[in-house]
Amino acid sequence: MKQFRALIRKEWQTHRGTILIPLWFTGAVYVIGILGLMINFIREGRLTIVTGGMKVSAMEASVGLYGVSFAMLMMLGMVSIITAIILADGMINGAFKRKCEILHLSQPVSMLKVLGAKYALLVLGTFALSAALSLVNSFVLSGLLNIWMPVHTYYAMVAWAQGSVGMLLSLLVVASYYWLSAALFKRKSFFMGTLVILGIEIAIAVLNYTGKLGIPSLMDYIAKLIGIQVHIEPHGMNALGLNLDDLIALQWKSVISWLTLQKLVLSAVFVAGGYWFYSRRELT
Repeated sequence: MKQFRALIRKEWQTHRGTILIPLWFTGAVYVIGILGLMINFIREGRLTIVTGGMKVSAMEASVGLYGVSFAMLMMLGMVSIITAIILADGMINGAFKRKCEILHLSQPVSMLKVLGAKYALLVLGTFALSAALSLVNSFVLSGLLNIWMPVHTYYAMVAWAQGSVGMLLSLLVVASYYWLSAALFKRKSFFMGTLVILGIEIAIAVLNYTGKLGIPSLMDYIAKLIGIQVHIEPHGMNALGLNLDDLIALQWKSVISWLTLQKLVLSAVFVAGGYWFYSRRELT
């Protein structure tokens, strides 16, 4: 365990600039948001919120809080996924690019621990930071909205919890795939991994056109794997006879699904494949 903690510490010290990208992004958003509020206050003499002249009901305000909290988390989730893609190549191929790969792997530590520490920080480290930032964002958003209308912080917290589960699953799939890609390709792993996907998609399109086949689109499947869907349109909810609590319950049920199992299985396959290819490639 001491070796594992030391490996994680070493990876953190090497890649912390990249790992903290979600923090820098969140800080930039806050700076822009505060600047906007200051301009609003200077122009209006008080803080106002645009509602299009419509009276907002308590239910619509709660739906808005839930939806905006979810949207903010998804935006930060996309930043986290981009961060994980950058980290995957840096952690796997960074030593190779600096021509010190053999030196790093000559330490008396098993390959499983070395790669395990890298992957743990890649996924869990990135997710933990993004989840913490998203939680702060949910509290801040709830507090700001309470200035203009009564909303319940509970809905921001539920949006954070449900969105965090979705973000983790999406992060697992994307990070694991580009982990495998980095293990396969020492140079330009992101480009090569993406090219593989595009190549398969083109092959499917050609086969469907020439052979009159009905092979599903790979891109559509990938969109389902990495997407986080939520339906929160107030009028549609009313038409279906649903309230926000019903919608939240349905959203929790959707977490336990065949698609979630596919995400977990694919992630495990990609991680295992990355370990297998990296452990057998020629070191320099």
